Amino acid sequence: MARILYLIPIEGMRDLACEQFIRAARSEGHAVVELPLRAAPDKFSTQASASPPIAEVLRAKPDLIVTRGGLGINWPDFFLHEEIASLPVAALWFDDPVRPLAFFKNTPRYLDALRRPGMHHFVWDGHWRDWLRTRHAVPSYPIHLAADPKEFYPSEDGDAEGVYFVGTLTRPSLMRAKADSLSFAVRKAAHAYLRALENAPYATEPYTLLEQVVLGLPQALSEAVKSARAEFPEQDTSLLALAWMAAKNETRKRALLAALAVSDIRVLSANIEGSQAQETELRAIVGETRHRVEFQDTSTLSPSELRLLYRNGLLHLQATDPQSVRGGIPFRVFQTSACGKPLLSDEKPELKEAFQEGQEMFYYSTDSEVPDRLSRLLAAPEQVRQVAQAARERFLADHTWAHRVASVLAATGTDVARSN
Repeated sequence: MARILYLIPIEGMRDLACEQFIRAARSEGHAVVELPLRAAPDKFSTQASASPPIAEVLRAKPDLIVTRGGLGINWPDFFLHEEIASLPVAALWFDDPVRPLAFFKNTPRYLDALRRPGMHHFVWDGHWRDWLRTRHAVPSYPIHLAADPKEFYPSEDGDAEGVYFVGTLTRPSLMRAKADSLSFAVRKAAHAYLRALENAPYATEPYTLLEQVVLGLPQALSEAVKSARAEFPEQDTSLLALAWMAAKNETRKRALLAALAVSDIRVLSANIEGSQAQETELRAIVGETRHRVEFQDTSTLSPSELRLLYRNGLLHLQATDPQSVRGGIPFRVFQTSACGKPLLSDEKPELKEAFQEGQEMFYYSTDSEVPDRLSRLLAAPEQVRQVAQAARERFLADHTWAHRVASVLAATGTDVARSN
């Protein structure tokens, strides 16, 4: 069994994926020490970051340090310190690397820390693995999210009718406010991006579209945007975050509108951060539709109750985030399959490798395909249930958090180190 030190980048910050990975490591019998590093300031700043206490890290005698990709490596001098440099590190990236690298790009030695020998990056999307390697010379391993079969399993209660959508949409007023809070030139770029997004193809990758929009601005304005983003990382990061958030909203909205052409949809949505659209705002977003959209606020559910999201419905619908290009498979995939609920999802190459099309999961490529696919599935409930059972079997065979722990330990050589 391995000794794992979980380096929590900011005390009080929740990282659900990393937490579940660590919990699975404990369940598998590994010894885990958690080290929260500092209280979160009002506004995150690299200058406010205290380096991890080296003596405390060494006292734990870890076989492996686990931390969050990007943000967990915001102390490059720590990871490059001669007493730490020999320790293997697993950096788990369950989000795209564009935003953290934009924020820390001016931090001295940050890229040196990312490239340090023994720094093992695990990135949840092949597109961004290639991006890290080709643009920043940072190699990485593939990894997916997962679920815990002790927390997510089929329910005996609940109904087996209707279509459910688990996911949030950000309030449009909040996105406009975020755009308006930017400096003059960057604000102009943000509003131009929001207009371009409305006419972009379904699930357009947001950062590529943003760069196209900036290049298409009048030359003086385009140069001013580039200068502001280069000089002020917080402006760049805020613009990138807005691009991601708005693209996610647009993709989910289009999938919901397409589905509402053939069926009522029950939207299960949490509003923990207070930034998500509630029922009135959601109805305004989708407008007049042929079928009803029903809203259920799930904010009161505790982490141990999340499986209740999947106890009802014949079929669940999802639209993956558009910055997930080849993979970036969301929690919902593994949670629905663990609970024996069938899922209709937009397709991604790595998702189709994880769950076979038509046998373990159902897919559509664009929102225009949703009405026909959904109509056919609603007319074949027995086939839908059989596919859901096959998805659960695939989940148990390949996609629990225990599988992720084992793959990370194998890739880092930690399982060998401890067994010897």
